[in-house]
Amino acid sequence: MRRETLAIVGVTARALAQAARRAPDYAGARIVALDWFADRDMIEAADIAEAVPTRRSGGFAERPLLGALGRLAPEGSLLVAGSGFESRLPLLARLGARYRLAGNAPAVLARVKDPRQFFAGVARLGIPHPEIADAVPLGARETWLVKRIGGAGGGHVRPARRSGPVPRGCYAQRRVEGRPVSLAFLADGRRAEPVGFTRQWPSPAPGRPFRYGGAALPAELAPELAARMEEWAARLAREFRLVGLNSADFLVEGESASLLEVNPRPGATLDLLDRARPGLFEAHVGACFGRAQAPHAVAGPARASCILYADRGALAIGREDWPAHAADRPHRGSTIPAGGPICTVFGEGPDAPAARASAERRAAEMMRELAEQIPLRL
Repeated sequence: MRRETLAIVGVTARALAQAARRAPDYAGARIVALDWFADRDMIEAADIAEAVPTRRSGGFAERPLLGALGRLAPEGSLLVAGSGFESRLPLLARLGARYRLAGNAPAVLARVKDPRQFFAGVARLGIPHPEIADAVPLGARETWLVKRIGGAGGGHVRPARRSGPVPRGCYAQRRVEGRPVSLAFLADGRRAEPVGFTRQWPSPAPGRPFRYGGAALPAELAPELAARMEEWAARLAREFRLVGLNSADFLVEGESASLLEVNPRPGATLDLLDRARPGLFEAHVGACFGRAQAPHAVAGPARASCILYADRGALAIGREDWPAHAADRPHRGSTIPAGGPICTVFGEGPDAPAARASAERRAAEMMRELAEQIPLRL
């Protein structure tokens, strides 16, 4: 009997591949995972794992990706799309024509990632959000940010350097105060089921003050505010016909919240969410095909994850043994460029702040060990 092929594609597909491997519904599936790294964990989780070349300007290189999928996944296979397609909609459409796409359609991504269309819809829904513009108002650059259309991960966000029109492919957004909180939810195009709130934080680097740092689950919110944010997610799901596992990023200040963006795909918090609600991968696929039902939560500690970056300079990875609390482990002999991500580090604790402290303490210990290696001069 031929095994069903399950293809997973994204900038980093490791978390999705591991979630699929844990999913009872896909216990017999042949998992094919393609991303930019093909790290050790993804290779262990998938039956076949390959790194796909990227374009110099960013995003997947179309011919290598289509060629790899053509070799490894029969047409009609289930394909779970991760990050990396927000700015590559024609490529996603081609994939959707060949495979059963478990994810938001290109037309949905186009609306969600077009600032004008998206925030016009958000305004109609009555959801608070920062003002956006095509130009930074005169004399107001200190209170505005410049973001790349279709960007992800926070690394593309910059403080405005000058007043006037923003560069092509970007938009301006007024700064608002608050702590970053993300609401993950399952949607089927008509309704939404909340999955969890995570508290997020940046890991600033030169020229990248909003680079993604990590997240902790659960985020503590006033019940009234949490209920209001969940209702907003339901409105967003209906307005934009969202399907699958999505997340809405907010800045929370006191009893109010302001919507920054929607990530129309599983994101960096999947590791945390799938352990708090086992079965989330099956739920994501089911929601993509009209069945939005969040798995039951299980008791357990608060959890956090953070990204360990090569901020002290480029590194040649010499270690073979990695602790159990590390994921996205690079191969021995690989090179991490200065400022690039080395791995993900997990922590646990009685509450979210303690879990974050655990993850960051472990990351600092790993960085000290890695720093004993001779840094490369690149």
